[in-house]
Amino acid sequence: MNFANLSKNQNAHSALIELHTVCAGYSKGLKLLLEELNIPVKFSEGYSARVSLSDKHAW
Repeated sequence: MNFANLSKNQNAHSALIELHTVCAGYSKGLKLLLEELNIPVKFSEGYSARVSLSDKHAW
């Protein structure tokens, strides 16, 4: 993965169409699909205790 373009790879489109994403893209892609099925879902991002505090993670 080219981390230079990381900010472009954090959305549902990059997960579902481009198939090139990071955790935020996977989370947003799944959120979009579940919303289309009327399944309640929430997107959350923050810091993991096991990961450097400079890097956020998404669920």
